[in-house]
Amino acid sequence: MDRTRTQLTIPVRLLREIDALVGKNGRSAFFTEIAQKALERRKSSEDEFDVITARKSLASKTRIPWSVVKQKRKTG
Repeated sequence: MDRTRTQLTIPVRLLREIDALVGKNGRSAFFTEIAQKALERRKSSEDEFDVITARKSLASKTRIPWSVVKQKRKTG
């Protein structure tokens, strides 16, 4: 993976907590891991939104009550 330098501005207290957890030499790895997880969550929630939108659209076209569609989402 190619890498580049960047500068972040964060509260001093937060940086101290991160340093206590991972050390000054572990900052890059820590922020990389956190950013990757945040991107995965965001992509996952966007995918879920697309599924919900499609189900709502299908329900409106087939006249299936939204409560039934929502219930199916919870069960599988």
